[in-house]
Amino acid sequence: MPGNKQTVNLFNAASTCINYVGTMDGIFAMGLNWSGVNMIAEVLGVKLTPGIIGKLKALEAEYTKRFNNKKKTTPATKGGNA
Repeated sequence: MPGNKQTVNLFNAASTCINYVGTMDGIFAMGLNWSGVNMIAEVLGVKLTPGIIGKLKALEAEYTKRFNNKKKTTPATKGGNA
């Protein structure tokens, strides 16, 4: 589909724009900082059309789902005393 390569390249370049939060349960991805994505798109010469934004949102949703559902490994699950 048109724009797929641009979208993936933009998402990879904007990986530094992913917001994370740390809690007692671990670190969780919250999603993209869209003002940062906009600036990176300008630098790369990518026009943020509704189609590319929709694809970026789909990549963002899949990334946060996978990152936040990773298997938790704590000392207790490794056989420790914690």
